[in-house]
Amino acid sequence: MRQGIKSHEGSPGVVGPSSVEGRNGKGAASGGSSSSAPAVSASSPFLFTSQEFVGKMVDRGFEVDLELRNQLYMLSSAYAPAEHGTASRFWKECSFERIHTARCHQRLRRLLIFFSVLEKYRVNYINLVVLFLSMTPQQQRNLYRHYYLEWVKRGSRSSEASSIEWLHTPREFSGLGGDAQETAWFYIIEQFVCSEHFVRVVFFINQFYTYMAPFV
Repeated sequence: MRQGIKSHEGSPGVVGPSSVEGRNGKGAASGGSSSSAPAVSASSPFLFTSQEFVGKMVDRGFEVDLELRNQLYMLSSAYAPAEHGTASRFWKECSFERIHTARCHQRLRRLLIFFSVLEKYRVNYINLVVLFLSMTPQQQRNLYRHYYLEWVKRGSRSSEASSIEWLHTPREFSGLGGDAQETAWFYIIEQFVCSEHFVRVVFFINQFYTYMAPFV
């Protein structure tokens, strides 16, 4: 339901649209909230804010687990940098006993640990985690292929392209089963999202937006 798209941009440990990914590139203030997601400014390297994109995906009929997102926002309110250090460490140690979802807790935790590094770019990573978790296995295979082909295209324009280690071609990736495919998938995510090279982060997020909603 549309009313499920609520803004928690000021929640502790969750930084969002009024930031690098959002309006004017300014960081989110602590506390407070906004009832709507701002559009991305011309100075932002991202095509959308993650909040804006969630709304567009819901409008398109994509099944987004908004209840899970709200539970994660509530859980993240316990994050205190002085006590937990990084958000990544917080999610490693966090108990998910209050998370009521049929989705795999282990997969959820791994996504939160990886994507939480986006906090330093003031990206609302919880939105992205929920979107990735909402994908079907076939969508995941297709997205892997999209990333692979788009990144390889960069080879003729940038030496950065050779710095990603693709252990599997898209065809090989599609042939992997269960845990093997999950391992390969997270290996690619880590190389992009946990990179010190901002260009990789921008590529990863924008190509996700481009693939998932090309006509929004």
